Amino acid sequence: MGPSVIEQQLDEKFQELEQKVHSSNGVINLMMQVQHRPDFEEVVKGYYSLYTSKRGSDHIVLKILKVLDRLRSPDFGRLSVRFARIGDSKKRVWESKTISQKTPWYRLRKHRSTETRNFRSTNLRDESPLHKDNSNMVDFIEESASGKDILDFSKVIVLHFGFIGDDLLVTLDSNLGEFVYGLDSLVTDNKIRANSFSDYEYNETLLSPYNVIFGPKLIAGAKPKIQSLSSALHGFFNENPGINLPPGFVDTFFQSLDEAVGAEEIMSAIEEWASKRKYSLKDVCLLIAPVEDLFTLPLPFIGHSLGQSLVSRIGGVSIILSLLSFKWNVKDYHWTGSININKKNPRITFFSAQDSEGLDLAEEANHINKIFGKKNCRFFDGNATRSDFVSNYSAGDICWFAGHGAFDSSTVIQLEENLIKFPLSGPVFKDGVITNLSLLTTSHWNFKSLWLTVFNCCVIGKSIAFGPNPLGFVSCLYSTGGNSIIASVLPVNDDDAINFSKELSRQITKNYGKKLFARAFSFGEAIRNCIGSDYSNLRSYFGYTFWGNI
Repeated sequence: MGPSVIEQQLDEKFQELEQKVHSSNGVINLMMQVQHRPDFEEVVKGYYSLYTSKRGSDHIVLKILKVLDRLRSPDFGRLSVRFARIGDSKKRVWESKTISQKTPWYRLRKHRSTETRNFRSTNLRDESPLHKDNSNMVDFIEESASGKDILDFSKVIVLHFGFIGDDLLVTLDSNLGEFVYGLDSLVTDNKIRANSFSDYEYNETLLSPYNVIFGPKLIAGAKPKIQSLSSALHGFFNENPGINLPPGFVDTFFQSLDEAVGAEEIMSAIEEWASKRKYSLKDVCLLIAPVEDLFTLPLPFIGHSLGQSLVSRIGGVSIILSLLSFKWNVKDYHWTGSININKKNPRITFFSAQDSEGLDLAEEANHINKIFGKKNCRFFDGNATRSDFVSNYSAGDICWFAGHGAFDSSTVIQLEENLIKFPLSGPVFKDGVITNLSLLTTSHWNFKSLWLTVFNCCVIGKSIAFGPNPLGFVSCLYSTGGNSIIASVLPVNDDDAINFSKELSRQITKNYGKKLFARAFSFGEAIRNCIGSDYSNLRSYFGYTFWGNI
């Protein structure tokens, strides 16, 4: 069935909007994207109306997913935020001595967080001569090209979320192989397949509408409920710095979240899809593409009120900023910047900063040394500085930070002619914090050679919504090439952080170089072992999240 006149008009309107939100060099303009967001939603609403009336083409569902993906995160690293200023200050951000209110930052015994802190200047160029990518300066980095491998995405499904007004649109599909490889998705020639990334757009004509597993389904009035849940969750931790949740808090929270996103139908659709193909759910990888306040919630644990969460049932769960950014990272990592994953163990660069009593970071370092082997580890533990991190973060295959995480939501920056809230967050070192703003405003960052980046501390995964986009440390790290990231969106207890590091390192050594989805599966297995089969430890770990390349 071909497109109707109304569908063609919607296609044209979408193309016009695309031109409006792109600048002359092709980069998405964040402010224009936010400004025209209602217009994009109108296009989605029009497509959805045609879909429900069965007057659209076979590919109309995929057109809906295309518009939703355009509403997700642009490339933050190439935005004009490079010239941002704090409030009405005349100084550049990185020239400012402090960019946070001088309120005390809390330091709790056995608690890896600091919610508000005096953020010092994070431009380390004057503090370290090694301000460029130093991966080629370390003797154990090897060049390799793994583009000969054909990645099998047959057991990967994508869960799409999108807001239309106050309603939530939910869809599941298994088109990732076709999306990544395009016309070459069925080609078995390694060279052809490896070079099939010429198109980075979402071309719905190359995808199959028959691979849509569930939806699109509209859940009326879900947006305000989700916003309320996000405010309640993070508001509780803001007012109660510890992580002693009241009885029933977790169960009540996930019951509300599961109802808001339609978790029962999502899980049933996934189980039916896997059963028809005779797949074990533990061999399946799920990508979740959220939007707005959903980025701030512990999405891998959706389904808890039903008896088992997504991450408990499914082998690997990853949060992605958008399908386009995911495709770019798959290409960039697996074909142009991949490390040699044939080694038995990855090489770890471990950083920790002990600037307060109570954190047993030495135990975490000792365990990593034991699991991965002394020859595979390089330690900057106890008193790591920002210069240590800048000079060595890309020296191995895994960059691992343990210590305090900081988050300050009171900051305002100037983006073009507009003042917007921009939360500052980052790992706390002996001499200060490396913030997400530093990732955007200095040019020496390049995380794309890393197999995995781990921040085992509080709240670094936390963000706030700006339009459809998450503003926070992870999204900015993503823009500097960080394609696989593990962090927590919530505070985490020190004992639990140590236990998680033990489980994660064990699973990495088990899966590294042996499974396509080694990172997602390692995260999933570590979380399952930590929370236990009876979910008794869920409250200690439900903030941990894995983002990015599987």
